[in-house]
Amino acid sequence: MKNIIFYFSGTGNNLAVARHIAKELKDTEVIHVSNLEKTITSESNYERIGFVFPVYYSHMPRAMKEIISKVEFGSTKYIFAVIAHAGSRGMAMGDLREEINKQRGKLSAEFRVRMPGNYIAEYEAFPKFVCNFLYKMEQSKILKISLKIKRKDTTDIIKPGIVAKLFEKSSIKEINNFKKKDEEFKVNNKCMHCEVCKNVCPVNNIEMADGKPKWNNNCQQCMACIQWCPAQAIEYSNKTQNRKRYSHPEIKVGDIIQDLRKKIEVKGYE
Repeated sequence: MKNIIFYFSGTGNNLAVARHIAKELKDTEVIHVSNLEKTITSESNYERIGFVFPVYYSHMPRAMKEIISKVEFGSTKYIFAVIAHAGSRGMAMGDLREEINKQRGKLSAEFRVRMPGNYIAEYEAFPKFVCNFLYKMEQSKILKISLKIKRKDTTDIIKPGIVAKLFEKSSIKEINNFKKKDEEFKVNNKCMHCEVCKNVCPVNNIEMADGKPKWNNNCQQCMACIQWCPAQAIEYSNKTQNRKRYSHPEIKVGDIIQDLRKKIEVKGYE
């Protein structure tokens, strides 16, 4: 493959964006960012390397930062990134730019697209008509983004928004509490012991204890576990009991699991 795109995704938005770009570029592999260290070495010679990822409390997912810090980008001259987000663009792109610079790389092009939100701890799924509007806008924007990537265009940097700057201290405080925020997850008697929650967690933070999920204080707040649970057996504190769940309509739970766990078979799910 000439090109490779690494993505981080809880409920499918960023995987969908990565796939859409790959379809336009051709000859492009899409893999989860957890495989970055195994794939990119100082000898790698990809024509283009891309990153597609969400924004969590104005920043890049912590797991991505930890993974990128272990990689050298070698001879790849064109690195691009896309953030797919519902709220503020925050400082997420700056986080990635800084980490890539540390690892002897240079971020050449920066893009962003709006997608439906998935942070069920604070709000339920957007209305269907809003989601459909955002999907349509994303498809149009991806065509323009992909053309620029094909031409290896460079772009201006994406600067932090005013809101992100104003609330930076509170955002960092929340992020520093992420690991223990999983103590808010609860499991009810609808649990089918299917282990989907365990298998969709991007950082292996969930284990099964007596047939039910147990979180181990390394949460990224991606909400994959609660959003993908087929029985809606997982709740977050007392906030989510009546909230509609969300996942990207093009992405199946098996897509997420396959990328994370290398074709783990989950009976009853595709």
